[in-house]
Amino acid sequence: MNIPSLDHVYRILTRTLITIWFIGTTLNAQEPDVRIGSKAFTESVILGELLGHIATSAGVSSEHRAELGGTQVLWKALLAGEIDMYVEYTGTLREEILKLPADASEDDIYQQLSKSGIQATPHLGFNNTYAIAIPATLAKAKNLKRISDLKLYPDLRFGFSDEFLDRVDGWPGLQKTYQLPHRNIRGLDHVMACRGLSHGSLDVTDVYSTDAEIEFYDFEVLEDDLQFFPKYYAVVLYRSELTTRFPDLISQLNKLDQQIPNEQMKLLNARVRLKKESEIDVAGDYATTMLKLNVSWERTDSSSWLSRATERLISTTGQHLLLVTISLL
Repeated sequence: MNIPSLDHVYRILTRTLITIWFIGTTLNAQEPDVRIGSKAFTESVILGELLGHIATSAGVSSEHRAELGGTQVLWKALLAGEIDMYVEYTGTLREEILKLPADASEDDIYQQLSKSGIQATPHLGFNNTYAIAIPATLAKAKNLKRISDLKLYPDLRFGFSDEFLDRVDGWPGLQKTYQLPHRNIRGLDHVMACRGLSHGSLDVTDVYSTDAEIEFYDFEVLEDDLQFFPKYYAVVLYRSELTTRFPDLISQLNKLDQQIPNEQMKLLNARVRLKKESEIDVAGDYATTMLKLNVSWERTDSSSWLSRATERLISTTGQHLLLVTISLL
């Protein structure tokens, strides 16, 4: 079997990168002032759209590159300048990105970010920590109240989101901390995990504390009795150069300080996940009614859902390939 040389692989990747770049620049002839990224889950997309509305109110043109992928994809894109800002969480910064000790302060986090040319806003208000959820009926039947109680039932079926399976502050650390003996573990999309739990094909999954599905599906959130999960306060990460390029925009972002409490974020997630409203409309309503920003946008027509979904799929696939290729090179 002929194995291609590294030089040959490099040439293929380079040509792929150039092709993707050419297509991207052709489709987006006029570059925006700032490029906003978001992860591949609802809350991140809503917040990405909110950042876009805030940029508009500050007179700054923007492009939202939605659902680019997981934490490392967004972080590397920010460092490389492929995006200029996105919403991240303090626990993720400490544990997954900067690899700081558990007792590292937020000042330590901000100092480390600054060394990489990255700044962060104050907390947006909510703490979207990881949590472990089970159906309320199962919790009652087996008297499960704490994560430690799971050790008593090694045959339970676990299904976790793919990123949670690989994160230091996810399943590997959770299993070690609680000495969980379970081996029936599946990795799947976060939305599918919640549906699997509600339909009875799973017994245990990870959720975010701001997930609308917790109340909707009547999940029981188990007490983190060993306090494994850190705090995950949402902040906006942005490239330091924006401070001088667009000071009005940074001033607007800093005004988000404590403006989105947990219950409010749950409601925003519910409008998208349960009521099937678009993220841009939900974010726009919040920007105008709660933040009192003067922004306007083309409100989404529900009949065009398929075309919007197809357009996003094509766009995000190209963007994701570009960022992955850069990372590989």
